[in-house]
Amino acid sequence: MRGGLNTKLPAAIDEKGCLVKMILTPGQDGDGPLGRKLLESFEPGQIKHVLADTAYDGDETRARVR
Repeated sequence: MRGGLNTKLPAAIDEKGCLVKMILTPGQDGDGPLGRKLLESFEPGQIKHVLADTAYDGDETRARVR
């Protein structure tokens, strides 16, 4: 993987705004699959709120949040 102007950093923070998890990815990767990968790293019930861009909107992503 190479860095550059199009590198993405999907991240999860806690209720205090502290970084909990982060994924470094190439910018050409799709947002939805990256968001689902980040959500999968948490145990069921561990996530209380999700704030995301509409690029992460999709049935698969919503199912992982529920």
